[in-house]
Amino acid sequence: MCDRSDDPSISDGVVLLRRVLEDWVYRQAVPPRPTSAAFKDDLSNEVSVFIATLTTVDRILDGHPGDSVAQITAGQARAQGYKIIRDPDHGLVPNDPSHVVLCPPPGLGKKRSTKAARALAESATWAYLRPKDS
Repeated sequence: MCDRSDDPSISDGVVLLRRVLEDWVYRQAVPPRPTSAAFKDDLSNEVSVFIATLTTVDRILDGHPGDSVAQITAGQARAQGYKIIRDPDHGLVPNDPSHVVLCPPPGLGKKRSTKAARALAESATWAYLRPKDS
């Protein structure tokens, strides 16, 4: 569980990018959207995202050609109870200033966490949506 503090230097308007596996794309929706799984991590409870102005979609997708990239704002994440924490040592490369994590506060609980992840998924837009395989 995450016990770190929210970083107020990341303003609510900052766009955050999340790499989305194909299994996490709900293509039956019109338009397609990420599933709630894209905004949950059942192991660490921390969701890895990147500050859009400090990286590129191509960099996020490097080595993952079958994936897509969703975008949300820091404000959308905070509205669902997530803290936003800089985490440069666990990004795509060492000392990656674009890497941050979304973390629900202690005590959010699994049901509430799923509801928050669903709300983020439903409000997300695509920075890049990989075309559906033919």
